[in-house]
Amino acid sequence: MIEAQKVADKFVQSTVSTGSSERLAAISQEILSNTRLQKIIDDYHLFQKEKSRLYPEEILNLMRKNITIRIDKTMSQERTSAFSVEFVGDSPTTVAEITNLLVSFFLEQNLKQRALAAEGTSEFLDSQLAEAKRALEVQEQRLAEYKLAHEGSLPGQESYLMSVIARLQAELQFVEESLSRASLNKANIESAMQSAHATDLLAAQLVEKATVKSDSVPRDKLQSELLQEQLMVSLTRYKPNHPTIVDLRAQIANAKAQEEQSAKSISKRPEEASPAMLRWKFEAKERDENFRNQLNLIEREVALRSAQRNEIIAKMEAQHRQLRQLPVRELQMGAITRDYEISLLTYKNLLDKGQHAHISSEMERRQKGERFRVVDPAKVPERALGPSLWLTMLLGGGTGFALGVVMILLSSMRRNVLIGEWELPPEIPVLARIPIQDVKVATDPTRISNDSLRSKFRTLPFSNSVRS
Repeated sequence: MIEAQKVADKFVQSTVSTGSSERLAAISQEILSNTRLQKIIDDYHLFQKEKSRLYPEEILNLMRKNITIRIDKTMSQERTSAFSVEFVGDSPTTVAEITNLLVSFFLEQNLKQRALAAEGTSEFLDSQLAEAKRALEVQEQRLAEYKLAHEGSLPGQESYLMSVIARLQAELQFVEESLSRASLNKANIESAMQSAHATDLLAAQLVEKATVKSDSVPRDKLQSELLQEQLMVSLTRYKPNHPTIVDLRAQIANAKAQEEQSAKSISKRPEEASPAMLRWKFEAKERDENFRNQLNLIEREVALRSAQRNEIIAKMEAQHRQLRQLPVRELQMGAITRDYEISLLTYKNLLDKGQHAHISSEMERRQKGERFRVVDPAKVPERALGPSLWLTMLLGGGTGFALGVVMILLSSMRRNVLIGEWELPPEIPVLARIPIQDVKVATDPTRISNDSLRSKFRTLPFSNSVRS
């Protein structure tokens, strides 16, 4: 009996692809092979008499003829449900043992072939799964390296890049405004510092005039005088309408006005010139240090803002380059992602199939799949197969005797009836031949019948007296 798989196919799908009919045919060919049959002949000492007059190949053919394997189909003729094994021999005990041995070969080979098929499928899928895993790891590494190398310019990050560019533009605008304010503050402080220097110089000169009686003591030049000298030098290099010349003339006029104002304020209180001079020098020094500190702070801020501006501009240019590279990155990313997805899908499919193959292999190992089960083992036969030899001889003799009697009776039934002239002895001559005539049946009862006429017109033999 061929028992179906005990576990439902919807839970565990068998990996054995060959059907029971194909597997039975393969096992039959293996069992009927010369090597296996020769071993059975040698183990059970079969065909001892035939070995003296037959070749080994002929003995093997006799052994194959004595083995019969019949396959039974189900009612639908779709699958094999059972098969039987028969063996014909001389010894009843030997016949039963060999038949059971052949059946055991079928059982063993079926389990072995199914186990090998399941394990082979599982091993093949494991090897393919290992290769698919290596390929998937390569694609994952390739995808990760590409993402790290082009972070920020990957497909789908266009909105992110635009937001970054907008944020950098706002930062650039703020830095440029800060830079403009710092430059303006620096110009104002430098202008105030120059005015303070001019005022301090004029005040010092006036105080010295008021406090020093001797004219022999030398004094420092006024701011207007220094600017006048600078103007004379510049005229040698620039035209009168040059911006530098115009600016110097304006500074000279401004310096003279401040000198005159300082001179008026000092001339009103000449008695306080000497203490005021000391206080003014101290305040002028503090004021000059304050101006210089402010200039240093502003210069550092200008330098910092300029560096920030350059950095933001560089970042914006980089973001614009990445934005322009988005179509190329999209094509490259598409190819890499496609290869990765194909590898991932292949790996998942092989993983599922490998798990199913392992479960199927375990099912075959526990003999829960399709298997052969012996329904009726071979028993020692109580009588020989076929009719008895003596009975066959008696039946043959009786049949021959009956046929002879029937033939004799048939030949005796045709006695005194001449069918043709070939039945005449050779020494009897034929004088004439009268053909058979068609005679109509007379309606007159006095006339002779057609049968009597035909009997009279037959060819009749003649005796020796008629010949004379």
